[in-house]
Amino acid sequence: MKFSKNELNVIYQNAAPTKAETLAGIKEIVSVTADLMTKLIMENAIRRLERIPEPECSQFIASVKARFPTEQNNNSIRQRLAAAKLQEQILQGHDLSGKERFRPETRHMIMVEVQKQCFVGFKGSGSVLSLR
Repeated sequence: MKFSKNELNVIYQNAAPTKAETLAGIKEIVSVTADLMTKLIMENAIRRLERIPEPECSQFIASVKARFPTEQNNNSIRQRLAAAKLQEQILQGHDLSGKERFRPETRHMIMVEVQKQCFVGFKGSGSVLSLR
């Protein structure tokens, strides 16, 4: 079965160890994609992958992942999301969806990055505070 270059790129970007995980990743992105052409490419890739039986499909996905240049191998969507989650700063203080935010007396909400250790937190940490 022949896949277009764009379909192979979609498979590479969402490559997972199994066929089911790869298809689930692509379907998750299809549901939120606004661009019609991208959506069609992804749906075609899903249909074609579903036709391939499991052991061969997993081998095909692995071969697609191996075919991309080395600098691209470290740049898949799954790897970029994992790296972003590791870098995401955890904010202390009031929750963004907390009750403090919606009280009538709350006038301001600030986000603070602590420069030196103090009562708000440790150096480098962040806090969210609701002010009256």
